[in-house]
Amino acid sequence: MAYHRAILKGEDVSDWHFNDEITEPHNGFNKWIGENQERIGEARQRGTLPYWIKDNPKYVGVKPTAQAEPVKNIHNTTSNTTSNTTITPETDRAAFRQLQKETLREISESGKIDITNKNLYTSHLYCANADRKELIGHCYDSEELEALKKLSAFVQSLKDGRYVPIDMSRGNYKAKIAKGVLHFTAYDVDINGIIYEFKCMAIKEESEKNGRVVIEHPYSLKKKKS
Repeated sequence: MAYHRAILKGEDVSDWHFNDEITEPHNGFNKWIGENQERIGEARQRGTLPYWIKDNPKYVGVKPTAQAEPVKNIHNTTSNTTSNTTITPETDRAAFRQLQKETLREISESGKIDITNKNLYTSHLYCANADRKELIGHCYDSEELEALKKLSAFVQSLKDGRYVPIDMSRGNYKAKIAKGVLHFTAYDVDINGIIYEFKCMAIKEESEKNGRVVIEHPYSLKKKKS
């Protein structure tokens, strides 16, 4: 209370001393830091240090320099610019996984996508978090992940969808049929002057309102082969 009264009176409180003021981390904290130096070092190299470590180098003893070095030459998500470097799981697995996490976080901000539109092949598209993870898993390089960040925008203007049958030569076709997948649909999408093929699974589902319906769920976004 005395501190607040001093502030209200306009007094200088810059040198105010509090009772029971904590100036150093407790022993349990220091013990944890000591036992996890290897994990902290690996996270630093990946650019995935937690904020509470990055913002407290004085107490943690870890310099937060060189954060996200594998990623910084790929994309600037603030300015949406890209360099000539393309990252794949083969060229830099750690950097690619970090990009996957960043992309998933960004495309999840808009929440679920539920579109009814006569321009869609089945007239109904639905995208939940599981569908976003499916999309992320089918991106093979950093360019496809960057394009996927436009998801909430380009799904609103899909049209001229085409039928794509299930590929029975692939080993996972039975699992897709068991999931209720009848076939796929595909759309051409122009993203920054590059044509991508946006593929969806057409799944038969039960609806309380309309009974059995076929709904498209996003599956992959790939650069279209010329």
